[in-house]
Formats: sequence, structure tokens, C-alpha cells
Amino acid sequence: MRRSNTMTGAQWITYRFGDGKGARLSHIIVVTFAVISVIGFIAYLFQGIGKFCTSILPWDLTLTLSEMTISSEKMYALIICILTTLYTIKGGMYSVVATEVAQFVIMTISALMVAYIGYTSVTSDQINAVIPEGWANLWFGWNLELDWSATPYPAVNEKIKSDGFEWFGLLFMMMLFKGVFASLAGPVPSYDMQRVLSTQKPSDAARMSALTIVVMYIPRYLMVAAFGVIGLVYLGPELNAMGANIDFEKVLPLAISKYIPIGLKGLLLAGLLAAFMGTFSAFVNAAPAYVVNDIYKKYINPKASNEKYIRISIWASIILVAMGIIFGLNGGSLNKITLWITSALYGGYAAC
Repeated sequence: MRRSNTMTGAQWITYRFGDGKGARLSHIIVVTFAVISVIGFIAYLFQGIGKFCTSILPWDLTLTLSEMTISSEKMYALIICILTTLYTIKGGMYSVVATEVAQFVIMTISALMVAYIGYTSVTSDQINAVIPEGWANLWFGWNLELDWSATPYPAVNEKIKSDGFEWFGLLFMMMLFKGVFASLAGPVPSYDMQRVLSTQKPSDAARMSALTIVVMYIPRYLMVAAFGVIGLVYLGPELNAMGANIDFEKVLPLAISKYIPIGLKGLLLAGLLAAFMGTFSAFVNAAPAYVVNDIYKKYINPKASNEKYIRISIWASIILVAMGIIFGLNGGSLNKITLWITSALYGGYAAC
């Protein structure tokens, strides 16, 4: 990929298969997928940061305009998304990368500290007292087969059913084959390819790709596991108070608000906001590359100046973020957006 001199996953299609009819159709499909998926991910991030900030930050930002009311959750999301978009567009690649390095350091320290708190504040006996039979079994069949009725969280059964996770084996197979087929289809059109292309030489790209798993995923999922066990053991009253409308998307901010020490809470808040801003800015940077290189430059104005391409890129970023925010304002839960992205978008992309 690094040696191909392509800028996007769509250009890779032309590099790999030529410029025949099938390659052109596949090129258009990849560009369409890239643009729609960025809008979907922005909507997903918009929903998530709003719920997070509402549960953590003390201010009520509810805004009433004539007959329309914008909730505090959506106001927080609007403010943070707009600020992140502005610094991403105006800062340029070097500023964004430098900011993300600082954000990564904060996030890693926070993740390791939360993992330590989870490990030291929860015992195996406490966990065994709140989990259903079969939880500790790593193997599973087509059906999840976990009965939460005898635990402190009986409403989980209905939540699993309403979210469509009863057929867990089918979901797992879909995730597995999505990874395999998406890899066979070539570079997934997202910010991952931009990371590979930003390295100075192919050997650096290989080292970067390998180190990503170590430096990003291990601290992140240690923190996720810690919040998982803290939520299971200590958040029973809060979750049960939600009744049938139990919202697991609020486990993280509730756990931070109630069970993380004050000093670490501020660091963790900065770290999680940094993680959001880093991911958000990566999507904002990735999508315009497809709009400029694979639509405007390829089909509309191939001889324009670099200044013209930069202006088109800025407007593309603004328009895509605006569309993502609109979908986020009108979207459902994070789970519904996630299922739409993974099943509808990635399924169609891998097939094509």
C-alpha cells in the first residue's frame, strides 16, 4: 500500500484492477461507501460524546428556541463537534498530528490508571455474585443463552432481545467474515490508510501497523474491562432505576462520576475527550480526500490548482460534518447506529 502512491482506497482499486468498466464501478462504490460511512461515524460520535458529557459535566445547556427545544446532551455534542472541526480544518496535518500525540499520552495514562482501580477495587466474589450462569464460559453457541433473571439486573434480558443480540453466534460470524472479506477487498476507506501513507517509508508503515495494536488496543481494552466490572458490581441501583429503558451507554460516564477519584476524574475526562477529538478529526481528515481526489479531481476538474483542491477539501469537511450532526440529532441509540454501520455499510462494501 505504501509503495502504490495512491491516496485513497478508491484510487487503490484503479491501481489494482485498472480502469475498465468493473474497476470504475467498484471505484464509485468505494467512494460512496467512504462518504456515507464517515457521515455515519460522525453521527455515532455525536451521540456518544453528548451522553458522556451530560453525565459528567455539571452544567445544563438545554436551549429553547420558540417551539423547538435542544437538549443539554445535544448542545454539548454540538459545541465539542464544532470546536473539533474548526481546529482540524484550520490546524493542518502537522498540528493535528502533534495534538493527537499529546492526546494519546493523556489517554494511555488514564486507561492504565482506571485498569488499576478496577483490578484493586473489585473482587472475583463480587463479580460472581452479579453475573448469570455461563458468563465465565468463553465458548458460546448460536444463542447467547445468558439468563439475567436471578441477577441484580433482570431488565438485561429484555435489553438483549430488543437490541437483537440473542443470536450472538450469528453476530460473531458476521464480524469475523466482515474482517476477512473487507481485508480481501483492499484498504478499507477510512483514516487507517491515511496513517500508512503518512509514514516516510514502507518499513516505517509496517512498524506503525504492528505497534498500533500494542500502544492503542491494550490500554484501551484494559480500561473497558475495568469499567465493565465496576459497572456490574457497583451500578445496580442506577441501572435498575431506569427500568425497561435501561441504557448501557451511560455505564461509562456513571462509573466515572461515582467511583473514580476527583484528581483522576479530571485527567480521565481530558483523556476521553482527547480520544473523541482524535477519532473525530481523523474522520474529518479522511473523507475530503475521497471527495477531492476521487470525485472532483477525477471527474470534474482534473487540472485545478492545489489551492482550489484545498478549498474544496475544506468545504467538503464542513458539509460532511454538518450532515453527520444532522443524522446524530435525529438518530436512535449508539447501538442502532453501530449495527447500521457494521451490517449494512460494511456488508455491502465487502460484497462489492
